[in-house]
Amino acid sequence: MPLCRRNLDVAATAGTPNRALLVESLARELPCPVEWHPGFRLHVDTMAQHPDYRGPEYVELGRTIAYDGYLTPGVIDDALRTNRYDPQDLKKVWHYLARFGDRSAIY
Repeated sequence: MPLCRRNLDVAATAGTPNRALLVESLARELPCPVEWHPGFRLHVDTMAQHPDYRGPEYVELGRTIAYDGYLTPGVIDDALRTNRYDPQDLKKVWHYLARFGDRSAIY
């Protein structure tokens, strides 16, 4: 038996604006609704107010990869694709974004 029975166990699939076109086209094939989350956006100054959350080294990494002072899922994804940063370090930056980011921001 499959671990997840899509028709019984999944109420909806959630997506963010980052890379949405590809995801949307694939999600249309799923037997459940697709819901869109507006995404997250975090200014590095806000991140810097919480150095103890994951550590000051991740605040500095956030400053390094930010675009115009902001982090978004797309910014972190772009940094990952450069292969210049440890994926686990970027994951900790993502934790900041998910915890302190502005969910109402449309980028």
